[in-house]
Amino acid sequence: MRHLRALVALQRGARGVSAAATARYATSTRLSPAARRCVLGPRRAGPWPVRQLATDSDVGGHAIARAVALLRDPEAVRGAREPILSAIQSIAIPGPTTELREQQALRLIQADALEPLLGFLRDDRLVDLHVPTYLCLIRLSSEPLVAHELLRLDAPAILATHVGHPDPRLQAAACVTLGNLALDPAAAAPLATSSVVDALLAALESPHEAIQRSALTTLASIAGSQRGRQQLRELESLLAISAKLSADYSEPLRMAAASALGNVLLDHDAAAQDALRESGALAELVLLASPVYSPDVCSAAAWAIHHGAHLNRESQTMVVDAGGLGLLFQHAFSDDESLQTNALLALDSLTVGHDDNTAICRNNADAVELLAALQRDAADDLNASAKLALHSLLTRLR
Repeated sequence: MRHLRALVALQRGARGVSAAATARYATSTRLSPAARRCVLGPRRAGPWPVRQLATDSDVGGHAIARAVALLRDPEAVRGAREPILSAIQSIAIPGPTTELREQQALRLIQADALEPLLGFLRDDRLVDLHVPTYLCLIRLSSEPLVAHELLRLDAPAILATHVGHPDPRLQAAACVTLGNLALDPAAAAPLATSSVVDALLAALESPHEAIQRSALTTLASIAGSQRGRQQLRELESLLAISAKLSADYSEPLRMAAASALGNVLLDHDAAAQDALRESGALAELVLLASPVYSPDVCSAAAWAIHHGAHLNRESQTMVVDAGGLGLLFQHAFSDDESLQTNALLALDSLTVGHDDNTAICRNNADAVELLAALQRDAADDLNASAKLALHSLLTRLR
């Protein structure tokens, strides 16, 4: 009952709810010492020692060498397709453990197995090989070492040309491969080129939602870099992403858009925050924070509200007027860690530097006491970000 009373009081304390208003961490990839030497140190001219490339047998290494030789043979590529397709399929990393997969990835890189695959994608005459080549690269690019090598080979420039390909299979495959490369925070900046970003933004107009969602997920990862955020917070880019918050789209797509916006606004750029509010996207985010949506959707919305309103007085006011304060207060007690954390971060952002919003919360004794009890009784269950946000919020309210 106290939660309910606090919620009602917070809603009543908000100033004039209008109809119009209501209407992603970057750490380096963990690699074994041998793998890290491959990434950071010079590549060896000769074969890798057996102790570095320990495999079940030497057969696998010979098979890779034969496959690469076949893929590099112009006459073979112009010939029958079955041997070429078999060679592409044999370029794989099937190891059951991380260490073994790193060793297999090193072997593929040393054999220069990736270059002929990218060569196929460059050649429009080999369009019949593009889909099987992408299927191979999608599997390989999830391995950190392979992802780093693909970046070194400037694969994103090739992939970007296929994001806008007329064949939706190639569009989807290119988006997924770029998404795999972007999973490593260290890759966010190299991917933040105008050719890649523009291609992904254009993919948001695809009639296929899966392609739109993949593009948004990749854009969210790219926004993890300063360079990526600089491009994506341009008005046209911001509006293209914000448009996917509309109720016309599915929850997964709206969640992907909210997550991307939260990352784009990590720097709390005032102009971008203003554009978010003035376009109606901030009001859409408040609606997405409603408990009628899944915890994942609400968490993404709270994440975007946190960065979209931080220290922006007009945006802070709008979120509270739209009923966001009560919604976020509810989520602050969620069993879902991500939702709880992002709700606490958003509550902190709505009150910092805003005396009126702070007063609304401070004057609700039940709300303050419940937050204090959360800090006192559930401290061990909160992650570092949630603890910091809650401490900051309560310091302001007391």
